Amino acid sequence: MSKHPAKRIESLRKKRGLSQEKLARLADVSNNT
Repeated sequence: MSKHPAKRIESLRKKRGLSQEKLARLADVSNNT
């Protein structure tokens, strides 16, 4: 396990941000079509 939980949380936040961005893009595409 990581000795730096803060870094792990940060990476999780980044992953979540990316997934949210993808969802937003998909929503934009579905709305535009």
